[in-house]
Amino acid sequence: MMDPLKSISESLVQRYSNRYRELGDSIRTLGWGSTEQQRYRFAMSLSLLGNTAGKKIVDVGCGFADFFRFLIESGVEFESYLGVDINEDLLGQARQKCNDPRATFERINILTEPPAEPLGDILVMFGILNFHLKEKMNNLDYTRMFVKNAFSLARDRLIFDFISTHRTPSYPAEDFIYYHDPVEILAFCFELTPRVSLKHDYLPIPQREGMIALSHSES
Repeated sequence: MMDPLKSISESLVQRYSNRYRELGDSIRTLGWGSTEQQRYRFAMSLSLLGNTAGKKIVDVGCGFADFFRFLIESGVEFESYLGVDINEDLLGQARQKCNDPRATFERINILTEPPAEPLGDILVMFGILNFHLKEKMNNLDYTRMFVKNAFSLARDRLIFDFISTHRTPSYPAEDFIYYHDPVEILAFCFELTPRVSLKHDYLPIPQREGMIALSHSES
C-alpha cells in the first residue's frame, strides 16, 4: 500500500497540473475565488509577521508567488523570499513572473522529504490545510504533521491559516473542505510553543477563517 502522504502529494500535484493546463496563469488555477479575496487573506497576515527586516521569508505552497508581489506592493521590508511548492508547473510559472533577485524557488515536500535545516526565518502557509482528505488520511493528523514540520523549518515563526468550524450561516458547507475547530488547533499549537497568536476576527472570504502565528522566541 502506498504511503498516504505520498498519495496525497501525488493527488495534489495532479490536481493543480490539470487546473494549470486548463486555466493557465489564473487566480482560479490556485483555487482562489478572486484576486480581492486572495489579497485580503494576505493582508490579514501582516500583523502576524513580526519584524521582517533582514529576514528570509519562505512561502510554502507558493503557487505563482502572488504573496511575494503582495509583500513588495505593501512595502514590507525583507532580505529574501523562497517560494516552495511540490508542483513544477506552478513553480515554472512563478519563476517566469518573478525576475527579482530576492526571489528564489524550490520544489520541496516538507511532509515526505523535510529538509534537515531551517529554510528561513518566517514561514507562511496559505490554503494548505483546507482540503478534506476523507479516506486518504485523518485531517487532524495531517494538520499536526504539516504544522510541526513547518514550524521546525522556521527560525523565527510560522504563520498558517485554516477554514473554521465557526461557519458563516449564509454560506453552505462544502464537502471538499475540512473545517478546523480553532480550540482544537490551538491546543496542538501550545504543545509546540507557548508563543501562539490566533486571529479569528476578520471578514469571511467567503467562509470564516482563522490564522495562527507560532513563534520560537519572544521577539
